[in-house]
Order: sequence, then C-alpha cells, then structure tokens
Amino acid sequence: MSHLEQLDDDMDLLCYLRLSESRGLPDEMRRKIVQKLKSAIDERVSKNSSEWHRYVLMPLDVVSSPESPFTDFLSAALSANLDYEIERLEKGTWALTWSWSDQFSDAWEEAAQKWKAVFMLRNVICIRRFGRFG
Repeated sequence: MSHLEQLDDDMDLLCYLRLSESRGLPDEMRRKIVQKLKSAIDERVSKNSSEWHRYVLMPLDVVSSPESPFTDFLSAALSANLDYEIERLEKGTWALTWSWSDQFSDAWEEAAQKWKAVFMLRNVICIRRFGRFG
C-alpha cells in the first residue's frame, strides 16, 4: 500500500482504479484506495472540455458507470464529458487524441485502427450505461 501514497503518474492512477473495482478486494482496502484516488483524480483528471482534444485524463477515463464511487465526485464534468463524446462521434467512431506515427510510422496505421476500436467500445458502453442513447 506504500506505492498507493506515491501515484506517480496517470497509469498508476488507472491501475489502482481498476483494483478498486475488483470484486474480491476487502472493503477496508477498497475504502483506502478510493479515498486516495479522490485526491489524485481531483488533481489529474481534466474537467475542462477545452483540453479534452489532447491526450489528457478525462472523467470517462475514471468513471465507467453510474455505480462508480467517483460518479458524484465528478458529476458536472462527467455529464459534460458524455456530451462531448456524443458530439465528437464521427462516421461511427471517435478520432484518437494522440498519435505516435512520427516514431513508429509503419506500425501506427494498424495500431490506430485497434485503438479506435477500443475507444469506440468504451464510449458506447459508457454512453449506454449512463442512459444517453436516444
């Protein structure tokens, strides 16, 4: 648990977030992780829609359903993020907010298609869970 006190980067935050959602996690440990994650989420998750076109942590990166312990904590930003993703849907998919084609141009084309599929699935599931499909 000493590593939890560090939370050096966004990937650490996301890993602890997934751990906090694990079914077999003891309640006391879950409470400690959730409490620590609230301050990290407050610091690291962008609540400003003008930043969401870049590679930043957005509310939907940390809240995937209304049952999340962070739903109320991020409610206004989460609602705006859902609206943003719905508006950003283009030709049945979402554009990526990053690229590494300048470093690995040969592999990027294939990787980009796979990442688009990952984000399409995530967004569709989240939008549906929050009852935003018409």
